[in-house]
Amino acid sequence: MMKVLIADDEKGICRLLQYLIDWNSYGLEIINIVHNGWDALRCIEDVSPDLVITDVCMPEYNGIDIIKRVKSNNPNIRFIVISGYREFEYARDALKYGADDYLLKPIKKEELISAITRIIKDVTLQTQTECQQQELQQYVTDTSKKLREDFLARLMEDRLDREQLTYQYCLEKLHRNFNKNQFVCIIIKADIPEHKIAYDEKIDFFDKKVTKILEQDLSEQHIVICNGLYQDMILAVLNLDSLHTDGIDDILYRMILKMREMLKMQNPNIKITIAKSLSVTSITELPSAMHQAMIALWERVHKNADGVIEYHRNLYIQDPKNYVNYTFQKKMLKVFEAYDYDSAEFMLKDIRTVIDDEKNLSGYTIYEIYNEICSCVFLGINSKFPKERIEAYKKEQAHCMQNVSRVQEFDVCISTFLKKVFQELEEQKESISRKPIREAEAYIAQHFHEDIDLDIVSRAVGFNASYFSRVFKEETGKKFIEYLTEMRMQEAQRLLSETDMAIAQIAEKVGYGDDKYFSRAFKKFTGLKPKEYRKLYFM
Repeated sequence: MMKVLIADDEKGICRLLQYLIDWNSYGLEIINIVHNGWDALRCIEDVSPDLVITDVCMPEYNGIDIIKRVKSNNPNIRFIVISGYREFEYARDALKYGADDYLLKPIKKEELISAITRIIKDVTLQTQTECQQQELQQYVTDTSKKLREDFLARLMEDRLDREQLTYQYCLEKLHRNFNKNQFVCIIIKADIPEHKIAYDEKIDFFDKKVTKILEQDLSEQHIVICNGLYQDMILAVLNLDSLHTDGIDDILYRMILKMREMLKMQNPNIKITIAKSLSVTSITELPSAMHQAMIALWERVHKNADGVIEYHRNLYIQDPKNYVNYTFQKKMLKVFEAYDYDSAEFMLKDIRTVIDDEKNLSGYTIYEIYNEICSCVFLGINSKFPKERIEAYKKEQAHCMQNVSRVQEFDVCISTFLKKVFQELEEQKESISRKPIREAEAYIAQHFHEDIDLDIVSRAVGFNASYFSRVFKEETGKKFIEYLTEMRMQEAQRLLSETDMAIAQIAEKVGYGDDKYFSRAFKKFTGLKPKEYRKLYFM
C-alpha cells in the first residue's frame, strides 16, 4: 500500500480528506495527519510517505517550502497541494517546484479521486519502467558474467577462437577495456577439507565473496580485471602497467589474508593459493600465460604453506606419456579383462616409485601422470559399465584430482578409485553368475506343486543338467532335490497347521501324486507323520 500524509492547519479540512473517500480501496493508507509545516517535515523524514497532501499556507513552513526541501532529497515522494482561490498563485509555484496536482477549496470528491488516480497510474508506470530497466540491467550483467566465464574457461582449456583474442571483443562482449601494456593471469584456489566446508558452499564463497575482494582490491589500484568462476577456482586476467607488476604480489598476499579472515578458519590443513603467470605484453599471449598459471598452481602440492606461487621457466616438466605409455595401457586393459585388482595396485606402485625417485618433477607433471592413469582405467572399464555410470565416475574422479593438495594424495585418490571400481566389478560379476540361479529359484517357487525335476528346471534357465546341478549347489548350498523338497515340505507344514484339508489333497498340492510317499517324505523331513504334526495345532 502507498502511504499518505495529510498536512493542513484546518482540522475540518483534514477530517474531510480523511473520510471523503475509501482510501484502502485505492491501495492507499493514511499514516498521519499533522497541522503545521514543521511536523510535516519531521513526519516525512521519519516514515517517508509515498504521497503528501498539503495546504499551501501553514504555520512554520508553508507547502511550497516543504516541497522544495523534500524534492531535493526524495524526488519520488508525490505531492497534492490544497489552496483557496486567493492562494492560487502559490499553488502554481508549488507545481513549478514539483507538486503533482492541486485541489481548490472546497475540496470535491471527484477531483480528489481524479488527482490520486493520476498519481497512482503514474507511480505504477514508473515502477514498471524501473523494474524493466532493472531486469534489463540484470540480464546484461548476467550475460556479461557468463561470457567472461566462458572466455576464461576457453582460455584455460586453450579453446579460444582467434576473434576472441582481440581488444575489440573484450571491450564489446566482456565489457573490459584492456588499455594497459601488460597482462598477468592468476588462478585462486582454496584447498579446504570437505568436512570443514561443503563443495557447494565453497563455490558460493568464491562466486560472491572472493570475487568481491578481487574486484575491489584491484580496481582501487586501477588494474583492469576480467575474472570468473571455473569449477571451484577463480580465473582472472589482470591488465596492468609496469608500475603495478612489482607490487602485485603484495596486493595478492593481502587478498589471501582477507579470504582467510572471511572463512574464519585458521586450520593448518587449509591452503589458499594464488598462482601467477609471468607478465606478457600482448592479448594473443593469454593462452600461454593462463597455462603458466595452471602449472604454477600445481606447485602447491610440493609446499606445506599457502601463498602466491609464480611460474618459473626452470620447472622440470615432462610428457606424462613417458611414464604412462602404450605398454602401461595394454597391461591395464588386461588387468580389467582378468578382474585382477592386485596387478592394478602393483602397476600403480611401480609408477609411485618412479615419481618418488625423480625428486624434481613438477607438480603439474605429476598431476598429468595420474590423469593418464585415470584415462587408462576409464578405457579398461568403458565396456563394463553403463554410460551414465562411467560419466558419474569421471565427474567424481575429476573432482578428487582437482582437489589434491599434496603429492601423496594423488596416490590415495587413484587407489580409492581403483578399489571402488574393482569392488563394483566383482559385485557385477557375482550378480551375473547368480542370475540363472535366481531364475531357477523363481521357477521352483512357481512350479514346485507340479511334477518337476532337475532336467525340467535346468532347461527352463538354459543350462545342461550336470552344469546346472553343480552351480546350483555352489550358489544355494543345497542339492537341487534337497532345495525342492524343503520348499514342498514348508508349504505342507503351512497347510497342515492352517487348513483342514485332507492329507491326500495336501500331498497333491505340494507336488506328490502318492500320499503314502508324501507321508514318508514328510516324516523324514520333520520327524513326525502328517497326522501327528497336525495334532500339534488342533488339540
